[in-house]
Amino acid sequence: MVDRSVGGSSIVDGQLELMLHRRLLRDDSRGVAEALNETVCIHDECTGLTIQGKYYLRIDPQGEGAKWRRSFGQEIYSPFLLAFSEQDEGKWTNFQVPVFSAMDSTYSLPDNIAIITLQELEDGSVLLRLAHLYEFGEDKDLSVLASVELRKLFPDKKINKITEMNLSANQEREEMVKKKLVWKVQGSRDKEFNALRGGPVDPIKQVVELAPMEIRTFVIDFNSLSASVTKGLMLLAACSWSSLNKKTLFPSSNGMELLGALKPLLYPF
Repeated sequence: MVDRSVGGSSIVDGQLELMLHRRLLRDDSRGVAEALNETVCIHDECTGLTIQGKYYLRIDPQGEGAKWRRSFGQEIYSPFLLAFSEQDEGKWTNFQVPVFSAMDSTYSLPDNIAIITLQELEDGSVLLRLAHLYEFGEDKDLSVLASVELRKLFPDKKINKITEMNLSANQEREEMVKKKLVWKVQGSRDKEFNALRGGPVDPIKQVVELAPMEIRTFVIDFNSLSASVTKGLMLLAACSWSSLNKKTLFPSSNGMELLGALKPLLYPF
């Protein structure tokens, strides 16, 4: 693995040549029509550009290299982001090291799953994009269907609605599938090829399945009921509360039962 795009070839068996940077003092007549002579000038003194790169090389038995390339690649290309804050001098000894985990402390993502996007939207909902890191047949243990438990991903939130979107999250996936064009290519097989994909998300279990190389996008709503529904329930609750005293709309016992049933809907958190 490399930290930037490089050219590579194997001109001789048993040898691997990687081109990190190319500098030419004269035009090589390859179409650029100029010399590839990049320089860096400091105080009117110009020298040839120097490039340094990082290479990660590992030799595994045939068929076993994907685990290192996929998993270790995530650590290289998506490293932890360190954040710091200022503190008054002399008070650092009283600073307590904070411990925070957005997920359930007893839960961790499967080794073959990565969170690509986790973004809070303007209405308070969350855009979540999950990806399966492995291709079919790359690894005997990790190139399989994987599951993510949303309840444990957001343990301190109550999920009210899960909407699967298309990859760019600008329309619901169900609507996208309805408008999807079906192409019939001359010479193709009559039987449609159905790729393995994760199934629909059960609103009760709230578990997302991902097949190898699958990316799924969701909008998760943590908000309470919509304003119109909430207003209707509040009006109904007010009527039942009035019946406790006037006994006109509901018997008092039924009114109390109705208020008890409405409470978790009106105040879910």
